[in-house]
Amino acid sequence: RLNNKNNSYPGYVLIQNISFLGRFENIGKIYQYAIYDVYSNWGAVKLYSSKNSSNVIDFMKTKVISISKSLNLPMKNIITNNGMEFTTSWKSGIHKYEKFLAENHIKHWTFPVDSKSVFTPMEEFLAVVSEEFYKSIKASNKRYSFQKLQEELETYLLHYNFTRLITSGIHKGNVPAKVVLDYIGDDETLPLWIYTRLE
Repeated sequence: RLNNKNNSYPGYVLIQNISFLGRFENIGKIYQYAIYDVYSNWGAVKLYSSKNSSNVIDFMKTKVISISKSLNLPMKNIITNNGMEFTTSWKSGIHKYEKFLAENHIKHWTFPVDSKSVFTPMEEFLAVVSEEFYKSIKASNKRYSFQKLQEELETYLLHYNFTRLITSGIHKGNVPAKVVLDYIGDDETLPLWIYTRLE
């Protein structure tokens, strides 16, 4: 069971989300693909111009699987909503994202998008990113290219994962990256730093 306290460790439960950020001047539509580790509070985000399962797989390859292999930290369970980017409504259908997860030995759990209690940790993470990153971006009135916006977001995520203190829960006062590295018994922060920079 996902709520078994004995299974509380980095990589055991991650929540995944896609949200539409709107149309940005000089860029067009932007979708935010995010993943959040429930135990460590570690989060990753990547921007795309469309919403589809191919982008979900690309996001996983560049932001999650690379870190998992680098740190020898298996990702066990991923929770998503039941949108068509993540799963199929056909009883015997095989969705390419679910096939991708199975090939990487990750169990997929889907819930209706309005399952508030399930998605609360992700919503809290996205609220922090919105308040601390996008709010300042909008206030700056700068004209961003897609690449520049992604680079600025990566810089913020380095701060979020490596220097921003967790404000509540069992890891209050710690930072997400240290929670992960303490679990795997590695004092070297470089591998995680490298892979959070991947585009």
